[in-house]
Amino acid sequence: MRPHQFVLVCSIGILIGVAFSSKLALASVAVIISASLFGLVAILRPKPIALATSIFCLAILLGWWRGQSVIFHRPLVSDLDSRTAIITGQVVSDPDVIGNQQRLHLNVTSIDEEPRSVKIMLTTWHLPALQYADQFNGKIKFTLPQNTDEFQYSNYLAKDGIYLTATQAGEFTQIPNSRRTILGTLYGVKHWVNKVIHQFLPEPHGALLGGLLLGIKTDLPDDFRIALKNSGTSHIVALSGANLTIIITFMLFMLQRLPRRLVWLISGVAILGFVIMTGAASSVVRAAIMGWILLLAGLWGRHRSACNAILLATATMVLIHPLILFYDIGFQLSIAATIGLMYGASLFSRWPKWLPSFITQPLSATVGATIFTLPLIALYFGGVSWVTLGANLLIVPLVPYVMLVGCVGLAIFLIAPQLIWVNVLVWPLSALMFGIINWFGHLPSAFVELPPIPIWMPILYYLLLSIGVIYAQHRRSPQLV
Repeated sequence: MRPHQFVLVCSIGILIGVAFSSKLALASVAVIISASLFGLVAILRPKPIALATSIFCLAILLGWWRGQSVIFHRPLVSDLDSRTAIITGQVVSDPDVIGNQQRLHLNVTSIDEEPRSVKIMLTTWHLPALQYADQFNGKIKFTLPQNTDEFQYSNYLAKDGIYLTATQAGEFTQIPNSRRTILGTLYGVKHWVNKVIHQFLPEPHGALLGGLLLGIKTDLPDDFRIALKNSGTSHIVALSGANLTIIITFMLFMLQRLPRRLVWLISGVAILGFVIMTGAASSVVRAAIMGWILLLAGLWGRHRSACNAILLATATMVLIHPLILFYDIGFQLSIAATIGLMYGASLFSRWPKWLPSFITQPLSATVGATIFTLPLIALYFGGVSWVTLGANLLIVPLVPYVMLVGCVGLAIFLIAPQLIWVNVLVWPLSALMFGIINWFGHLPSAFVELPPIPIWMPILYYLLLSIGVIYAQHRRSPQLV
């Protein structure tokens, strides 16, 4: 079995195993016996089909066991619901400041002076401003996450190991962490860059560039956020592989005179720093893992397969955090959009010959990403935007130019603050983006609400879509199986 075949078989098996674990419990004895039998078959080196089957079954068992270890072993926290207590804990996330409040993840170490370990989502007043690794001591009120028909908040928090929310119920003491940490430093760099962006560009253009480069959405005007949703363009300010690719491409261009291995090493470290600095959103982590895989493949002289890269990235993330497969909407949309970008061209490649490639290529990519994410958007958000295709066809090509010109202008501003007038390079493009999004987002009934969709419909949709992709690729390359 070749390495790329091994990766393919293992990745698919792990994903299937984790998916099974959400519905079916598997006894530990059965897992051990089955794994031993399949492992024995693999060691005996049978024929390729038997070896592939054994490895596939072992991967399923691994995913099944890992899923069960998380899904069926949630901490018991129901006794804390509606309880007011004095707690001690440590901030373990970069706080989000929204209006006059801040939200953060807190590792609680004691409740009413009794040792207890639990992770919570805490909402407090915005002052004093808490930072990563600060110690927290104060009075709070616990509550179980409240779900609605539109949003399962408990599932959204569960993917991060959080099963309780809390609000400030009295005075609290903040003890800043005197030790400098890598995470704290990276978060500090992010906030510093965002502050410089706002000095460089007037509002709301600074908020838009901050969203594109750093994924910070809290600074965007409420009216514009509604327009983003209605026009189906919210993804441009949700960090993803596209944003990461643009930033890394710019960096590779700047480092092109250095030795190739050194460039790849610097790129890998830069990807890691960027992922951590921006909060390690699942879509960015997935894109980063894909980037590392492709960098390593190039470094070792291996054939680089985007399909294997996305499968391995997805399986690795799901193995580490199984709940993201079911509860992380951003992760699911990111995977669907990436597959749409990769295989959209095979489904939508027959455009009129008189159309130039600079039109057909982004058209195929945009249509592919839209078609592949449509059922998830309808399922989770209760509707679809009928203007999303037109809006994205105009907006997506602008994104790399706004980001690249913004990075260049920002670098010039940092070196020579008196040259603030260079923001005129970014402002017209940013204004154009604002105009297009606001126009599409405020069209009558731009977002069409739909009745609740049963889960079998998206599954059937993706099954038929997969058949269409396989058939289209087979027609383009008949020699491939």
